[in-house]
Amino acid sequence: MMLQESDIIWLNKLKKDRPDFYERKLKILGIADEDVPYREMVHPSKAVSKAEDDKRLFHMGGKPYYGVPPMGYMPAPAKDSVSIEKKAVKADELYTGDYYLVDGDNHPYEALEGLNDLSKNDMVMIYVTQERLKDKLYAKYGNKIHVIMVKSGNQAVDNQIRAILGNAVNNNRKYKNFHIVSHDKGYKDIIERYRRKYKLKHDELDLRKTIKGNLPGAAGLQRQ
Repeated sequence: MMLQESDIIWLNKLKKDRPDFYERKLKILGIADEDVPYREMVHPSKAVSKAEDDKRLFHMGGKPYYGVPPMGYMPAPAKDSVSIEKKAVKADELYTGDYYLVDGDNHPYEALEGLNDLSKNDMVMIYVTQERLKDKLYAKYGNKIHVIMVKSGNQAVDNQIRAILGNAVNNNRKYKNFHIVSHDKGYKDIIERYRRKYKLKHDELDLRKTIKGNLPGAAGLQRQ
């Protein structure tokens, strides 16, 4: 049985909160526990009730669904917290910082070149499938980065980055620019899709080999 990403997230949450009901659900679906990919659940910074979540629209891998927020979801600020005056402010003034989605299974140390030049408003999220690599990255870079474990599998990190990108670049986005940091050109399609959908410029959403983005060949990736 092919599980949708939203089903995988829901089953992971169910396993944690209602293990008895989780076992019954597996029997109904005719699958085993090992058939459900692991997802590390990271809750939004603001508590939201389950009833409210069920009515909210999220995106996973570019596909819309209603329910539990995806891992790494960044909630938009409450409407009453954004003054009417801000609507007239230029995007460059409204958004602060850049958001880096780093493919940790693809030259991670090279990818982090330029990390020390970032500001406190920038966010660096590294997705890895190896616990040992996670420990090494934290030991080397400390709180300058955030490392997220992804259960290993075919295109596991790629799929996770695609899922997070869908929520990060929506019209209520928090960050000014978004960068996928990887040698993998397979991200080109989703980058082009979101550039068209949200009318983003090339420097607002790009693919680069390093955080610095200026290694040989990196500029070409950004313009593709």
